Amino acid sequence: PPGRLGDLYGQKLIDLSRLEIFVLDEADRMLDMGFIHDVKKILKWLPAKKQTMLFSATMPPEIAALVNSLLHDPARVAVDPVSSPVEAIQQSVYFVDKGNKTKLLALLIGQLDVKNALVFTRTKHGANKVARDLSKEGITAAAIHGNKSQTARQQALSDFKAGRIRCLVATDIAARGLDIEELSHVFNYNLPEVPETYVHRIGRTGRAGKQGTAITFVSPSEFRGLNNLMRDIKVEIKRETLPSPQDIVEMKRLKIKEEMQEIVENESYDGYKEFAEELLAEYTPDVALGALLRLAFRSELDQNNYPEIRSFSVDRKGTARLFLAVGKRDGYTARKLVDMLKFKCGLRDKYINDVQISDNFSFVSVPFRDAEEVVRKLNRLNRGRR
Repeated sequence: PPGRLGDLYGQKLIDLSRLEIFVLDEADRMLDMGFIHDVKKILKWLPAKKQTMLFSATMPPEIAALVNSLLHDPARVAVDPVSSPVEAIQQSVYFVDKGNKTKLLALLIGQLDVKNALVFTRTKHGANKVARDLSKEGITAAAIHGNKSQTARQQALSDFKAGRIRCLVATDIAARGLDIEELSHVFNYNLPEVPETYVHRIGRTGRAGKQGTAITFVSPSEFRGLNNLMRDIKVEIKRETLPSPQDIVEMKRLKIKEEMQEIVENESYDGYKEFAEELLAEYTPDVALGALLRLAFRSELDQNNYPEIRSFSVDRKGTARLFLAVGKRDGYTARKLVDMLKFKCGLRDKYINDVQISDNFSFVSVPFRDAEEVVRKLNRLNRGRR
């Protein structure tokens, strides 16, 4: 590592004055691991006249800036250009505001019966937070990134491969070189900045001819990046509808039925038959079963326990189309809805357009630069009313 070379130079055990060629390999990984400052220090010890070569699997803005500062009129050689993702991968996108991404992630992991998932975040701090929030939701997760020790990263990967944790949350650089067989899902918690990164991320699922699933979360500020991504990889990514509380409860009911059917088929209920007969002697079957369901699944089957995750769409003019879970039955008219957005969200009249009021929901268009803040305030307002 660069730090070791610095130690040797400081102890005068190495002479760099006659160096002719300087090679910086895996520059993006150096950046992620925090070694770039050491590299810049070493450069000051090298002769001005030398050949410099830099290799990097990706070229994010930070690395491009490093190239400009280190190299003079460099020749650029690019291999493995942008390619389309393999057909075996089912790709989809959810439009969701930034503050609701983790809620949606936890819901989908349960709703889609995810076996194991690699979740990509843009930053190390983001990876830590997502892993912590998933753990709070009862989903086993661990984060790997450049600030984690090699031992911690290896332990997390070992636990993931062994099935002891369900989700591995990683930054792009830390995930490089991971060999994971039969990965069922990849989640792009943040939209990657370059198409190559997207292709590399989702290519980790759908291997060996098996079906894979790649799901991307896009907030209003990331919408333009999504359009650029689809243009570059020449693939139309299917937009999915955000699950409503009713959808979530229905999925849980179906899962209960499936698990019950499995128990019946395997006849793995012998230890409970005597107790069942006692209950049926006291109650009718519908009352006994209904009471047991409430006792066992009350919180899971209560729609009030699942917050409404508001969606949005964005047109080419940069306007976000928001879905609001209020309508005429809640006492709203178009005027009242506009007034509420003005006073509660700080929007001006001219930025609130195309208001449509239905009985149970509404649609409204706002500038997408304001959309995330509007959704955040409305969600907070809705929680306060509960």
